[in-house]
Amino acid sequence: MAHFAIVGPGHAGSTLAGALKAAGHLPVGVWGRSLQTAQQLAEKLHTPVYTQPSAALSSADWIFFTVPDTLIAPVAERYARSGLILPHSVFIHLAGTWGPHILPAGWPRLALHPCVSLQGFDQSLQQAPLVAEADAPAAKVAAERIAASTGAHLLRFPGTDRATYHALCALTANLVPALLQKIAMQLRSLGFTFQEADELITSLLDSGWRAVRTKGATGFTGPLVRGDVQTVQHHLSALQNRAPGLAACYRQLSQLLLASLSEVSPAQEEKEGKNGTSSALANSLPL
Repeated sequence: MAHFAIVGPGHAGSTLAGALKAAGHLPVGVWGRSLQTAQQLAEKLHTPVYTQPSAALSSADWIFFTVPDTLIAPVAERYARSGLILPHSVFIHLAGTWGPHILPAGWPRLALHPCVSLQGFDQSLQQAPLVAEADAPAAKVAAERIAASTGAHLLRFPGTDRATYHALCALTANLVPALLQKIAMQLRSLGFTFQEADELITSLLDSGWRAVRTKGATGFTGPLVRGDVQTVQHHLSALQNRAPGLAACYRQLSQLLLASLSEVSPAQEEKEGKNGTSSALANSLPL
């Protein structure tokens, strides 16, 4: 059991605080710029609320700076300069873009990025990947304890290119769902109910990704893979009339698919019955 402090009571701080409390860890307080916002989380945790560094910080084993990414460094530095935080406390942030180095030196530092869409206090972190980068043994131990107690799956950040890593996470967690939302809206405009649209999208996503994850590029299916120019033309014409933005996405994503297909060897194509398909697609399709 550890004592923890939350500096920043937004979605990230609330989700983490809820998971830590459910795991048996003890909050020492919630800190926020707005007393009203911080109070909402503090009431759920049954812990005091503060708007400035206070003596309660001295009892925290883990201090989470769950403020917007651009504020992590200055806020953490201000708290470090307060003189209220003991040397054993671990400074932790949840930003995917930054490593532990943006936190103040002199304390164990941990960058702990949850690879899951954070929605609030009642959300579980069971099986959620936590990508960790620690700069000290105590920070590494903290990451292990947080993951073990919340049921999350701890992963070590393997390199130094965090900007690309976080961009890929944002593509997956934010931009792909934005595309799916637009697709769902169009399906509903065609007459499908919300539940029916959701069922169609879920089935297509699950089966498509399962095939590609298992078989690589040879798992792709559809008119592009078949070289069906006429069907692609019909698709683009229909989307251009109903949803020009989706037509533009169709074109760009088709280029990505064609690039993946170009990596399939002739032997693989022959085995899958797609002999010569990928080499002809780029020149024949109206993209």
